[in-house]
Amino acid sequence: GSMKDRDYMTKILRELKIDVVISAVGGECTLDQIELVDIIKCVGSVK
Repeated sequence: GSMKDRDYMTKILRELKIDVVISAVGGECTLDQIELVDIIKCVGSVK
């Protein structure tokens, strides 16, 4: 999967009931974290 694949990331966060996300990307991928944060907010299970 990819952080840019919103449907995949949402599915994984929900199915695996993930409640903590640690993102360690750098360089060109830093702005991809904005999408990840939006997905996390949508799922609602992450603390």
